[in-house]
Amino acid sequence: MDEFRLSVTGSATEINALEEFCRSQGVETKRGATSANDANGIIMFVLFLIAKFDLLPKCISTFRTTRKPPPNMTRFVLGKGFVRFEGYSAEDVKKVLAETLEIHIEDVKEDQE
Repeated sequence: MDEFRLSVTGSATEINALEEFCRSQGVETKRGATSANDANGIIMFVLFLIAKFDLLPKCISTFRTTRKPPPNMTRFVLGKGFVRFEGYSAEDVKKVLAETLEIHIEDVKEDQE
């Protein structure tokens, strides 16, 4: 299968951590445009992950399980908005990636468990 390009949005902290981790796993990364809403203090960054399709679910699943506490991840579903991932195993992530080309990673909060 050809390379798969996944867009991941999130804060600078999470995107930096994800980029470093994915590069260590052999996944190519590229930075994208940022979006900001100064009125609300929201700044989002985009990271493109480029790899064979089978490598990305393993990388994302492992990234999430190595973070303490683990970050929440969501995907956009037409008509429903952003929906939280139900499972984080490589197989669960693979099912999500088969349906979308974009995910969002939320900041890790110290009080999450």
